[in-house]
Amino acid sequence: MNPVLLATLRRHWQLIGTIAAFAIFMYVHLVFFKPTAARYRAAIKNAGGLETVFETNVMQTALPPRVYALATDNTLDAQDAQDRGGSGALGVILLEDLGRIAERSGLSVASSEPGPVTQEPLTAEIRAHLKLRGSYAQIVGFFDELSRVGSLNLVERFQIIPSGPNSDLLEVWIARLYLKQSRNGS
Repeated sequence: MNPVLLATLRRHWQLIGTIAAFAIFMYVHLVFFKPTAARYRAAIKNAGGLETVFETNVMQTALPPRVYALATDNTLDAQDAQDRGGSGALGVILLEDLGRIAERSGLSVASSEPGPVTQEPLTAEIRAHLKLRGSYAQIVGFFDELSRVGSLNLVERFQIIPSGPNSDLLEVWIARLYLKQSRNGS
């Protein structure tokens, strides 16, 4: 190698290092960062853009059909929710539904009692307490069936107590949520 060229390169090693670092950063940018940034921009565009997040006057994206159907199936008029929740009708409906689910699962209802109704400005939450008797497989079937119904149910807690070789006692506290809708559609 030419000694003059080698001496020049040695004197300007910072410039050569800077060019090498720039080349490495460009490679990382083109191979990794640019495709990731493109996917991020596409996701923001599919969501309706950033303006939908920060501006309230921009039309929001529509809910998926299954989510919309679930919300509408579990929506009550605000006054109706207040009246039916106060009279105990919603608690009776919850107990009847849970009794049918238990029957389909092969469980027998040992006892059932409605719980308190919590009225919030936008929701009504109805609770129930049940004691069911059956095998462990039937208890699992009950929870499976409960997850498949089109209601907003929440198993708050449960306890399985063995009471025989082929029989268990399931004590379960369940809540159902109803969304309230005012008469003007909000």
